[in-house]
Amino acid sequence: MSIKTALERLFNRSVHPAHQPYRPAPPTPDTVSQHQIPNDIPNNASYIEVQSDQQTIGDIKFGTEKVIIVDTRGCSRDMSRQSSHVLGSGKLVSKIEDIAGVCRICQSIAMEKYQAGEINLQQAQVLSLYDKGSAAVCNVCGIQGCIQHIRPIQTDQGILSICPICQQKLDKKLNRQRFLRLLLSPFTEPQK
Repeated sequence: MSIKTALERLFNRSVHPAHQPYRPAPPTPDTVSQHQIPNDIPNNASYIEVQSDQQTIGDIKFGTEKVIIVDTRGCSRDMSRQSSHVLGSGKLVSKIEDIAGVCRICQSIAMEKYQAGEINLQQAQVLSLYDKGSAAVCNVCGIQGCIQHIRPIQTDQGILSICPICQQKLDKKLNRQRFLRLLLSPFTEPQK
């Protein structure tokens, strides 16, 4: 496209009046690409207009895709789609900016379900993610994950966020200490 035609397009572009409903204009053949056309177009469609604001993580799409279809009678129909997913942290997310990362514990649980044949690979990938509002860090080992698995508990040092692995280690340590106190109780003086 030459500079002259680009400038003509820019200056000849009109602004749609705010008080009237929007009706898309037929596209020119050089502006439509095959990847923009949805698969579920009705047979009586004269032309369509697609505006996509989607981002992907692997095969997982987040965002919106606005599709307006005009049939042969000139009636327009809005068939917009929103791509949102329930993550492993239990939150419904439709924007990629709200995702904090992959929770290793959610990922191991999702992979067990995938290997058992309960879910497909894409669902396992979605269930491995967690959102920014559910982000937590284990104060013992430093692993990052969701608040469903890294929970705050009361300890001798105060309130700590602990992952399940560190929780098991802490429980074993406390059980050993209780057992030693029980064994040594006959030999120690009772406190008054």
